Amino acid sequence: MRRVKKFAALLLCGTMTISALAGCGGTDGGTKDDSGSAPESSPAESSDGSEESSAQEDGSEDTGNAEGESAGGSDYAETISFSMTSYNTIAGTDYTSDDFYKYVADRFNVDMDIWANEPNAADEKFRLWISGDGLPDAAIWEGINYVEYYDYINQGLLQPLPEGWETRWPDINRMIEATGEKELLTVDGRIYAIPHGVYGNYLEMDPVISHISLVYRQDWAKEVGMEDLGADYTISESELKEYLQKVKAAGLTNDGAYVSTAIGTMVWMFRNLYGIMNNSFYEGEDGFIWTPLGQREQWIKLITTMREWYKEGLIDPDFAVVNDAYDARASMMSGTLAAFYDTGMAGGLASYRDGYVKSSADHEYEDIGVAHVIADDGTSWISAVSNSWTAHVFSPKTDAKTLERILDVMNWFAGKEGSAAAQLGIPEVDWEYDAEGNPRYIQTTEYPSRAPLALLGWCGDDFGYTGAVESIKQCDIDDTRAVFEAKDKGNIVPVQINYANYSSNAKDIYSVDVGSKVAELAVNNDDIEAAWDAFIEENRGMWEPLLNELNEYYGYTD
Repeated sequence: MRRVKKFAALLLCGTMTISALAGCGGTDGGTKDDSGSAPESSPAESSDGSEESSAQEDGSEDTGNAEGESAGGSDYAETISFSMTSYNTIAGTDYTSDDFYKYVADRFNVDMDIWANEPNAADEKFRLWISGDGLPDAAIWEGINYVEYYDYINQGLLQPLPEGWETRWPDINRMIEATGEKELLTVDGRIYAIPHGVYGNYLEMDPVISHISLVYRQDWAKEVGMEDLGADYTISESELKEYLQKVKAAGLTNDGAYVSTAIGTMVWMFRNLYGIMNNSFYEGEDGFIWTPLGQREQWIKLITTMREWYKEGLIDPDFAVVNDAYDARASMMSGTLAAFYDTGMAGGLASYRDGYVKSSADHEYEDIGVAHVIADDGTSWISAVSNSWTAHVFSPKTDAKTLERILDVMNWFAGKEGSAAAQLGIPEVDWEYDAEGNPRYIQTTEYPSRAPLALLGWCGDDFGYTGAVESIKQCDIDDTRAVFEAKDKGNIVPVQINYANYSSNAKDIYSVDVGSKVAELAVNNDDIEAAWDAFIEENRGMWEPLLNELNEYYGYTD
């Protein structure tokens, strides 16, 4: 009989991002098959909003105003200094001299010391800071998971939010509620972290699903006689193959008919076609499986298909050594690529189309299309993703006055006005409200400080759907939302929250690069079944102990 532990049952109540391969602004893919899916955002590209939203909807209020009083009544006469980190703050960059920083600093009478925190070492730095008693006052935790969260609380290494915080800082509370993680965050009635919500400030999405999509040349589809390709925002496996074959035969591309952003992303497309889970360890009704073994037949079918496409020249011959998105994106924007699988947010689509149009006078904005790839029988699989990305935690050494001022600043960024400012700039200078109460840009101004300050509130992803961002056209919004609707009709794979938050030595040392093995077999002539079975056995010492632990810990074994 399955024994459901209290901790496991609690974890099932919410979701939490544990991997930030791409963060707000990247792709869902990666070089290994356990790539995390994280939202996309940057001050220029992502955000969220719905056209119905107004500045004071949903009961949200801004905490600060130009006269220096917060909604909670705090007087800002005293200057408060605090240290903070955000995602991807680069050493040597001046984030505290531009007008946006000065606007926020003056509004709340604060002096913010923004520490460098490059993504490639962010988690390592965080652990060094927290274990060495050197945590900044407000620290972003990129790879937050609840096992460590509870451990840090037990050790007294994190400071809880003050009593009565939900009333004093209502927009922070609203954001935490939207993530669905409030129960998970609560320990003995206190909350010690503020996760950054992705959707729910301007755009509602339930469940939140992966944005990764197929980007392709609609004009080439017409040129090869496939005018209706992707008309309903879906493209079947056979249709995609036919399109690539015809593009190749017509000699329209010198970049290969298809290229991925990385091995993991290429594999991901076929996994979504064949229902292969996007984590190596997947929890089903009867317990955990290691997908290379538990879904062996699907993996063999995937590799067989990829080999056929590769040998036919439908997959970029260099896909197995492509390690990032930039070459593929550059090829799409230069007009030499037929299709690729990449980020499908409105801001991402807008950037592809904008770059494509700028690369040649012959290019039209609508030449670039986006669609969800489905199986020939109409089925499709897509991953649900967490409605948060990263979180802020607070040093236990930070005094009460400083923490309150930090929360005042964060509450403003979590509100409608602060969220719009994070994406557009200074109110009444770079943007204003229109007659319907929706934010609209006046001018585009580059402020380096928006990068770190924007992530004191919501991830910017949903703001991109407001129509307020100058670089994102309405057709980008409409197309992206239509693809999301198409995905929502398919099979949605739940977030693997129990696996994400499990911690052990076996998990720490687990490292099986399934994606690279798939790529290897796709390009060689080995017997696929024999090679796959050998791969499973070769790695048994790595995956089997962890699989047994998971099933025992979560009560699937007697």
